[in-house]
Amino acid sequence: MSDTADRIRAAVQGVTGLPGALAQPMRQLGQALAQIGSLTADPTNEPTKENKQ
Repeated sequence: MSDTADRIRAAVQGVTGLPGALAQPMRQLGQALAQIGSLTADPTNEPTKENKQ
């Protein structure tokens, strides 16, 4: 019984530690998406009818 309790406790600690561990990568992702969103549209990057398939 205590082995199961220890596993549950370890799992809960792992899950509660995730937000802190993910904070920096999520901030970096948000910054990257903001940069991508601020790029001007370039018509030369639009797929042509031949490339869409």
